[in-house]
This record gives sequence, structure tokens and C-alpha cells, in this order.
Amino acid sequence: MTMIEPPSNLSRSEKKAFRKHAKTLANAGVDVSLRADLIADFVRSDSRLQALREAEKAVEPASKLAASRATTTASAERRRLHELLYRGASTAPRTRAERVKKAIAASAGEIDKTEAHEAWRDVFWWRPRGKPKPTAQDWERVRANYPNPGMAPLVWWCAEEEAAWKGLVKASNGNPTREAVEALRARIGGFASDWLAPSAVNSQLPKGSCL
Repeated sequence: MTMIEPPSNLSRSEKKAFRKHAKTLANAGVDVSLRADLIADFVRSDSRLQALREAEKAVEPASKLAASRATTTASAERRRLHELLYRGASTAPRTRAERVKKAIAASAGEIDKTEAHEAWRDVFWWRPRGKPKPTAQDWERVRANYPNPGMAPLVWWCAEEEAAWKGLVKASNGNPTREAVEALRARIGGFASDWLAPSAVNSQLPKGSCL
């Protein structure tokens, strides 16, 4: 398998991410040379999103809304590029040995947490995320690829809701006002609780879930 080299104008961490995604796509049978530009765009988008999230933590309250909007926009762009990047790629392990290896890696925290959370959110919160209703095969695939997602993707329907709620709770010392909560709901397009129907999804949750 011949791997392509990342563009020289990427940072060291971006080059590492580029090689990681290129290898994943190649293992899934994708001609990586045809998606080199898309991989580069994706890793740049991911870096920008991480930088915005860090910057958002330090901004003054008066600038919080603008910073949050920038983060939301960057997150949507990253998600769009991720979907384009992996479109048509079969990322499920092909053999039992590969499945076991991936499960061990997930347990050890070696799989990108963001990638795992986004995959679970796409099937668990498919309606607010504008995804097709997941099939039994979709549930099987996400459980096989990411067996230990943690509770975050099952509690918050998008990364923006998770970050915004945590920020709001911290800023209000655990006691946000109703006005602040409603403003947050309007900004992110609704809360997970607005869509959650436990009886419809309970059977699909990872073992040990409290929902």
C-alpha cells in the first residue's frame, strides 16, 4: 500500500492527522490520492475548530455569543467535510481479529473521541441532525466501530450543545436562569430533551447506559 505524503504547509499535528485519515481510508479500500485535498481540508478544519473551542473558553462574557457562533459554524463545516471524506468508505473491521483489535483500542482510548461521538450522535440523534433514520445495520456498525462511546453523545445531540451547556453551568455556578437557558436553546436549535423518546431507542443503547 503506497501512502501519499501530506502537504508541506500543514503543521506537524495536522500532518500526523493527515496520515492517520489517509491510512484509515486506504484500509477501507479508498483511493487516497483522489481525496488528498479533502483530507487536508478536513484536518485544517479540525485544527481550526479545536483552536476556536480553546479561544471560546477565554473570551469575555460580552464576546461569548460571537465566539460560540464561530465555533458552531466551524463544527458544522468539520462535520460536512468528514461526511464527504468518508463517503463510500467501509470503515467496519473486515475480520474478527480486526474487530477485536479495534474494540481493545477503543477501550484504551486510542480512537479519536470526537470521531466516536459524532458517529454515535448521527444514529442516536438522527432526527435533529437531519440524518436518515438508522437501520439495524447502522446500529450494528456504530456499536462495532465504537463500543465504548461514553455518555456524552447520548446526553447531548451535538458537540455545540455539550460545550454550551457546560459553559453555561460553569458561568452560573450551577444555577443558570431560565432566560439564559432559553437563549441557549434558540442559539443551538434545541436541546436533546426536545427530541428524546427513550422508549424508541432504549434497545439500541450501549450496555450499561442509564437512559
